[in-house]
Amino acid sequence: MPRILLFLCSMLGLCISGPLFSGGTAQGSGSSSDASVPVELREVIPPQAIQIDEYISRGAYDYPLQGEGPIQVFTAGDLRDTTGYLQVGLRAKHTLPPLNIGFVIDKSNSMREEKRIDWVKAAFRDFMDQVRPEDVVSLVIFDASAKVLIPPTQVKTPEDKQRFMDQVSALQIGGRSDIYEGMALGYTQVAANYRKDYINRVICLSDGDHNAGDKNKNDILCLVETYRNQDITLSTVALGESADFKLMVDTALIGGGNARFISEPQDMAETFGRHLDRLVLPAARMLKVELRLAEGVSLQETWGYEHQVLGTTVHYTLGTLYNEDIKTLVAEVQVQPQLLKKPVDIPLGAWYLEYRDQDDVLCRQGPYPVALKASALINRKELQHPWIQESEGFIHLGRGLIHLGNQALEIQKLQQAYDNLKKYEDSSLEPQRTFRADNNGLIPLREASEGPVPAVKNRLLQALKDALQETEELAAYLRDLRDTLGEKSYEGELLLLTQYQEAFSRIYARYGAED
Repeated sequence: MPRILLFLCSMLGLCISGPLFSGGTAQGSGSSSDASVPVELREVIPPQAIQIDEYISRGAYDYPLQGEGPIQVFTAGDLRDTTGYLQVGLRAKHTLPPLNIGFVIDKSNSMREEKRIDWVKAAFRDFMDQVRPEDVVSLVIFDASAKVLIPPTQVKTPEDKQRFMDQVSALQIGGRSDIYEGMALGYTQVAANYRKDYINRVICLSDGDHNAGDKNKNDILCLVETYRNQDITLSTVALGESADFKLMVDTALIGGGNARFISEPQDMAETFGRHLDRLVLPAARMLKVELRLAEGVSLQETWGYEHQVLGTTVHYTLGTLYNEDIKTLVAEVQVQPQLLKKPVDIPLGAWYLEYRDQDDVLCRQGPYPVALKASALINRKELQHPWIQESEGFIHLGRGLIHLGNQALEIQKLQQAYDNLKKYEDSSLEPQRTFRADNNGLIPLREASEGPVPAVKNRLLQALKDALQETEELAAYLRDLRDTLGEKSYEGELLLLTQYQEAFSRIYARYGAED
């Protein structure tokens, strides 16, 4: 699970209790803290935890960077029988303007935990490797008081960079934490070098533990708002598992920037290395996408992001897109058979975009029409477009995993029924009572011609056989696609299905061996 979270992200925990499941996510299996829970099928993901959108986002669709504009748009359409697919790929691209960046670094005692100050030192070295000659950088440190370590400086030579890094490497931890004083002094450094054609931004790195000085949280928010109105924005980085993420998020929201939560040093390096521009400037904000379906085309299902269907139009809300972000939306549609009888191109629909760019200008792009070529309608038994082949493979996988998860729930019930029946059969208690299992649990019977234990066991073993067969069919489907798309396609997904097969086989062997 990613550790770096945008402030707009939320985490949803999903789990199923019972003998087959010990937790899990759409990435794989989890573990249970309850040692009494059997774990024969711990690899099986609970059905409600399967997110087909997430699987689609894993695809290596190879959308190329080309042309101008902050968002590059790529479309594809395909058809199998009367089921059609429309796909749009979005790739963010922008050139980062010159920077006027003021770093504000917390060096109070609480930064000693998890060696957070060491994360900052290492990350700052990564940042300095990206600084350009036109960029202006300043550095403020704070504990119970604040100090300018390096005033606004253009870092033009290797010696300049080394001076910055030496100053940060020499930081010593101590004292309480006055975030207000640190931010206030950081803002004055950026304001002193304010340039309209630059990004003027304060970046505060702290665990958010404001415990010194006479200013409170409201004072901090007022300070941030004041400078936001002067076109100086704020991003925050909340460090450590115990960070006051709410304070850091609230200040970033009002400050016009964004927030990151970082709990591991490698995530810190990622943020200040390859993804620094994501902390500074999005390519597009308030991004909305529309899919308008053509006449004779009806929506079956769609994946990618939050959406709303109004008539023949699907409205998607994507929010913020950062540099090099790649987003994929897929719609599965039904095409009226009579449209396919004519040897002409068939329109499926068109995509439209609306967003605000890095200058806060409202932009609209589209239409981006998607149509099926008449020549492609001759053989409609198989999908032809590699992007749609790959995304449909993930859709097929997700649906299959949901079904397997439900099968596992049924196996769970049969396990419970069989184990309870077996216990009563082997017990000297109530020797004349037998039971049968149904959806309501165990029901006592006077007599049963076949005997309830063999009957339930046969149902259990058959359910396991069915699950094994479906798992193999699903794996074979992905292997066939992999042969077409490339050897690395579905690598992790095929490994997951292998784990499923092993898990179902283990439990089958356990009950089958009792014969």
